[in-house]
Amino acid sequence: QMATQLIEQMDTEIAQITEKFDDPVAQISAAASASLKLLSSATAWILESAGRDPRLPYAASFQYLMLWGVVAGGWQMAKAAAAATACLEEGRGDSDFYRGKLLSCRHYAEHVLPEAEGYYRVVVSGSTAVLDAAAGAL
Repeated sequence: QMATQLIEQMDTEIAQITEKFDDPVAQISAAASASLKLLSSATAWILESAGRDPRLPYAASFQYLMLWGVVAGGWQMAKAAAAATACLEEGRGDSDFYRGKLLSCRHYAEHVLPEAEGYYRVVVSGSTAVLDAAAGAL
């Protein structure tokens, strides 16, 4: 339940950023939102699969935690991109730093957030293979 509450909070914050900012922040937040949908779906799968076979979530636990890390990073990068853009628009602080921050946020969105798809797929489809291997099927 705590995970779903945090996912809802993340979704709300990312949606607010998407509404308020144009590109590149909107692109960064859209990528974060897409990965968050995968995390939400994986979380639902974890909760549902525990009722069928409690070993399934354990078999997916490493990949699920990796998915969380990637998505949480995307959430924070969307927030950082919004903050950097606001500072640039207002002329506050070191503009070179904020332009660099926007580039690092864009890099994360384009190079790291796509990993969420792979983690998601392993969580929802790879657990039975782990259980089969544990049963000596290899």
